[in-house]
Amino acid sequence: METSFDCLSSGKALPLRKMKKIIQVHIFKGESQFVAECLDLPVVTQGKTLDELAQNLREAIALQLEGENPSDFGLADNPSILASFELEPLVHAET
Repeated sequence: METSFDCLSSGKALPLRKMKKIIQVHIFKGESQFVAECLDLPVVTQGKTLDELAQNLREAIALQLEGENPSDFGLADNPSILASFELEPLVHAET
């Protein structure tokens, strides 16, 4: 993670906050489509397939950050996207 610094009149630098290089996303199967919820941005999108969801997610994040300073969201420039996929519970056959 990158750290920004603020200089005081004394000339000493104080760390402000660390900038995240990764946007975390949670993906799960909704009733009829896959759903992605960003943990770091106010972004939620969906898609019929995982490929469509990935495309919609990239577009939604780009639109959210368009014209914005990523550091306002605690993000470094050009962050990566890391998605975790929630699997449905295993169903065991009764014997």
